[in-house]
Amino acid sequence: MITTKLWSKLKRVVSRGRFFFKHWRTDKKYRRFLKGRTIYFSIRPSVAGFSDQLFRFTAIYKLGKFLGLRYFHIPFQSKPLIIEQDQEVKNSFYKPQDTKDYGIYNFIGLNSHFNSINPEIAIDDMETISISLTRSDLEKYKIDCFDQLICFLEMTILQGFMESSKKAFLINYKISDELPAFRWINASISNQTLDFDFRGIYFKNCETNSQPLRFDNDRIRLLIHSRQGDTAVIKTPWNTFIQVWGRKANSFIEFNQIHQINDFSIVTVEDFYLFYKNLRQVFGAEKLSTLLFSDGFARSFFKLFTRARILNFTQSQLEQLKKWALTYNEEAFKEFKESVELKTFIGEEPEKLFDLVHSLFNADIVIFGTQQLMIPKLYSLYFWDNDGPLCIVLYRKKMVSYRNLCNSQMSKNFVFVNLDNYNIFEIQRRIMKFVDERKNNKI
Repeated sequence: MITTKLWSKLKRVVSRGRFFFKHWRTDKKYRRFLKGRTIYFSIRPSVAGFSDQLFRFTAIYKLGKFLGLRYFHIPFQSKPLIIEQDQEVKNSFYKPQDTKDYGIYNFIGLNSHFNSINPEIAIDDMETISISLTRSDLEKYKIDCFDQLICFLEMTILQGFMESSKKAFLINYKISDELPAFRWINASISNQTLDFDFRGIYFKNCETNSQPLRFDNDRIRLLIHSRQGDTAVIKTPWNTFIQVWGRKANSFIEFNQIHQINDFSIVTVEDFYLFYKNLRQVFGAEKLSTLLFSDGFARSFFKLFTRARILNFTQSQLEQLKKWALTYNEEAFKEFKESVELKTFIGEEPEKLFDLVHSLFNADIVIFGTQQLMIPKLYSLYFWDNDGPLCIVLYRKKMVSYRNLCNSQMSKNFVFVNLDNYNIFEIQRRIMKFVDERKNNKI
């Protein structure tokens, strides 16, 4: 007698067998269709931070190459919301500044590289289809693994182009959100599939568009990146704490103590300073050249003021907050600025992002917290086949994992430091070992 559990298992096996047969038949038909045809693909990430867009671009680029397609570059543009101080605005202390092109893709050389090798063919001369890859699309078509994704894409391409009389075809991939598909793609398709090198593109671009190096020579180059902005916790003039990170459960609620927010991902400016102070003491300021980058708190207050009604601030409290915001960055980073070996870059201006990226590529040590993914994502793309800087990740209680970024160098060069329990001398030894090995490898 077949039990319910066994019957369920048999049905799954049969279903899996049918899928693999369908996939084999579709793939055979698709490969036959590719012969004698040129199918291009372009990538249009949704509006997001540039490291998110770059990460999505890389995954879909590998996917396109896996499918036997040729890349057609449509220049990327990133449009962040720049928040500026404006003392003359009465209703809101910060305002968005309109900007058409952030310039980061020109700065890292991506646009110029791909424009130079783009095929000489007009989009109007190609048969074009768009394939949307969103979370709802994956759910709609019941796609929950890499093989199902490939089968879906091959069938979509066949259905879209089979009847066309044109000889060139273009697929626009439209992407949004952090999809599980990126994890499947990165786990299934090696970075060896990429026919370009991010670092090589960047440093070649630097030959004609040089960027000044902010580090001092003959010292350990230490970069600190303290993301605050839309992930920050604001301390009010009346000594309460408000988290402005909208995706968090306790955001936009006032607490008397910061620990009551109960979010282990919070790493404050004070946390960064206390860790750096300990590091500075064991090394000596004369051995360090330190750069501190942060987006600061302009965006934090912008978000706070947009939620003022929800928080039921009185008019008096709002006035206090506006005055508080005027000097908040200065007060928050005051202790850092007193360190003679340290230079600060606070704000969201494009030039500061350029300096941050250039400094990352030239640093020995990078310190950041769990409030951000920008540094890990850039690391996974720019240092996947060679040694990057040693990264110190500050966290509390719950250690984060970057396995989904699929970069073996990260497990080698990432040091996780629990802010509530660490030995600064152990960290010093790890840094010195890394720096000495790096020097020896360059000799």
